[in-house]
Amino acid sequence: MFITKLSILLLYGRIFGSRKFNKVLLSVGAFVAAFTTAAALVNIFQCSPVEAAWNPSIPHKCVNLQAMLKVISVEDVLTDVLILCLPLPMVWQLKMSTKLKWQITGMFLVGGLYVHP
Repeated sequence: MFITKLSILLLYGRIFGSRKFNKVLLSVGAFVAAFTTAAALVNIFQCSPVEAAWNPSIPHKCVNLQAMLKVISVEDVLTDVLILCLPLPMVWQLKMSTKLKWQITGMFLVGGLYVHP
């Protein structure tokens, strides 16, 4: 998911070349990268010792996997919504008809629709 989010942020940067907006994109990208790295490290080192993750006969202590997955899921949804809404203020500053602004807003928001099979 990190690569997909980064790709969308880079696309926004190319479409809306504003310096201020690019700083916002960089901040969001840095947060997503940091959280993705932290989640990967927690996943790798979820048990102490590490090999206890695949060999439960070793005495070990592990993090609460359900709690970790909930935190990751909440962060994922929140960053998805944030990334989805980032271009909307830029669209509404464009000099065009309100109808066209609504159509462009709808196109951006359609990208947020996903139906799980």
